[in-house]
Amino acid sequence: MADRTRADSWIQVDLGSSQTVSNVRLAWESSAGARYTVQTSEDGTNWTTRSAYGGAPADVNVSRLDTVDLTPAGAAEPAPVTTRFVRMQGEQGDPAYGYSLYHLRALTPTGVDAAAGRPASASSADGSYPASAVTDGTATTRWAVSKADRTRADSWVQVDLGAPTAISQVQLGWESAAGRQYRVQTSLDGVTWQDAAAFRYTGDQILSSSGDWLDVEGKAGFVVRGSTAPITVSREGDATNVVRLADGTAGARLIEMLPADAAVTRARAAAAEPTTDAPGVLVSSLGGYLTAFNLTGADVKTTVVVPYTGAAVPLYAGTQQLGAQASTLAITLPAATAVVLAPRATVPTASAATGTLTATLPDARTVELTGSPATVDVTNVETGETRAATIAAPAVPTAAAGLASTATPAAAGPAPNVVVFASATAYPVADLALSTFTYPASVLPAGMTSPGLAVDGDATTAWVPGPGGRMVTDLGSVRAIGFVATAWDGAAVPDAQVAVSDDGITFTPVGTIAGGTRTGSLEVAGNARYVALTTRWRTGEAGLTALRVLPPGVAVDQPGDGTGPGGDPGEGTGPGGSTPGSSTPGGTGHGSDSAGRHDPDALSATGLSVAAGALLAALLLGAGAVLLVRRRKRTGRVH
Repeated sequence: MADRTRADSWIQVDLGSSQTVSNVRLAWESSAGARYTVQTSEDGTNWTTRSAYGGAPADVNVSRLDTVDLTPAGAAEPAPVTTRFVRMQGEQGDPAYGYSLYHLRALTPTGVDAAAGRPASASSADGSYPASAVTDGTATTRWAVSKADRTRADSWVQVDLGAPTAISQVQLGWESAAGRQYRVQTSLDGVTWQDAAAFRYTGDQILSSSGDWLDVEGKAGFVVRGSTAPITVSREGDATNVVRLADGTAGARLIEMLPADAAVTRARAAAAEPTTDAPGVLVSSLGGYLTAFNLTGADVKTTVVVPYTGAAVPLYAGTQQLGAQASTLAITLPAATAVVLAPRATVPTASAATGTLTATLPDARTVELTGSPATVDVTNVETGETRAATIAAPAVPTAAAGLASTATPAAAGPAPNVVVFASATAYPVADLALSTFTYPASVLPAGMTSPGLAVDGDATTAWVPGPGGRMVTDLGSVRAIGFVATAWDGAAVPDAQVAVSDDGITFTPVGTIAGGTRTGSLEVAGNARYVALTTRWRTGEAGLTALRVLPPGVAVDQPGDGTGPGGDPGEGTGPGGSTPGSSTPGGTGHGSDSAGRHDPDALSATGLSVAAGALLAALLLGAGAVLLVRRRKRTGRVH
């Protein structure tokens, strides 16, 4: 207590041996130092000042003051750089406001600010927050990027020193919208730039781990695959923690997100995962779905190896070889796309582990098994029904007394066995509207239920329009439409006007589906992305159980067995030839093939997919995944 008024108090740390230190971070209590220096020493006796915090009047509004040492090109240690121009080149700004800076100071070896009063320019500026504010020396003026550029990562601001000058440090006084990551660049002509320093703000680090999973208060978990970089948690404010997954590394990595506690997350991290030998392709089995991301710029054909992890082996669309310890499945991925395959059926692991079976699934209703003679239980995932499939031995021709038998020879090779689950849905189905996004989405008019209930593929749910209700479905892109068909859950059916649009703003009426009957249809014979249905619904009338949008050539009365035009059932993929799939809140996403038939077994993605309530993302981020976590009482545990 006696030293509370002592100005030259100090605290030091012995690192144990000589270490290379890039920066020092001080986390102050409310009685924070107003002015102080950061010093280093090799012997604990002789000290060298490396940085100083002035707490000057001009910095009274500064939220964060960064003092960055410059290093000449090709040099290993910091030293003065002779330059005329100094630039802050942004790489990652504040998520909401981008970059906002009170001061940019260019300090000479003697501590003189060579940038004071010099002209400054920037990539953009917001009205009364010009670039010139960073060198005017006042506490109340600042530069901020334009509103349009707030999400632009590579914004910049620079100062012309007027003549080549030796600069040893650059000091940046940030407003709360501070740069999270940036480079300090120098130039003699304002055209050719050299990196002289790099800065990445990590806050006050709370936790760091070389493990591969993280639990957040027992409510959510993250699993990082494909990276050995640490997971870190830092405090960036009174109510905000920042979680960095695979912190500070470049390259591809897979991050799985699941609503689970620590035990479940730990088990997920330890589970055997699918693999592929294709460079740039990452695979996961999160939520029981087989997900593959092609993070390259070229189309990829590859084989995925799916290890056995439980009592049952999932079977996916296509042909799957069942080996002794894993199954293999060939997939094709267009450049920069992803595919999520849902399991359509399962067989016991004990049966698969014989290593002699091949499973072919042409649709979600049919399983064809070939292999050595065996009886195998096959369970349909949708219905839960189990049926026994018997693979018979091949018939062998017989002969008697030297005469050839007259019996018809059996076909060479193992005899196929086909199991059909008649009560299951034979995806893909010919409905462009199945599981699409619908509107209104959140605040619903009085008396209306969610329009998503009309496109969820469930005959037991229905959209109740409410008085004069209107719904819109988004097909994802402009599609060729043959018919729009409706199905209602009662006899009191209102008239329904159909309109279409390419932009979701201007709609063109195409006709009316007359009420009075449970099912109806209207031929559109045109192209559109959005389809609107407007009713004259009155209290007590029926609800809409299905709104179907069918491509040309598909009959209205077709039950959705995937037999329309377009050839073999297609896999849902992202950009590169077919329509991206989508997902409705709380529902399952669906992809579509080239014929426009939707398949929940082929959920499309372009790097981000929702599967079984879990978020799965393949990331190509130089600094890893960054998550903002609003703190309550505890931080997450890192493992």
